[in-house]
Amino acid sequence: MRPIALLALLCAAAIAPLGCGPKHHKPVPPRLGMPEISAGMEKLRPAVHRCYEKHKVEGHAQATVRIEADGRVSEVSLAGKFKGTPSGACVIAVVKTARFDRFKNGPIVIQYPLLLR
Repeated sequence: MRPIALLALLCAAAIAPLGCGPKHHKPVPPRLGMPEISAGMEKLRPAVHRCYEKHKVEGHAQATVRIEADGRVSEVSLAGKFKGTPSGACVIAVVKTARFDRFKNGPIVIQYPLLLR
């Protein structure tokens, strides 16, 4: 029997370990919860710290972040002393790299504090 015919026969027999059946994907939730948002933003901590190391400006940056339903960040703005500064531009560039799980009811806009030190 040819290998392709054998694979088709095994799939027809529903032998799951071969990965023949439909792919089971994690269900897409309606919204991102705070645990998912915090996890995604925490991954940025080392890169945000590099912004501090580069510009040596310490403080809190309040980020307003728009997260699209596909999990990408489409817009970021900062309030306070980092707005319009080189440090702020660095932080904005970092936050735009964040990726989150997909969700159904998007986009969402969040406010998230970032500490530079």
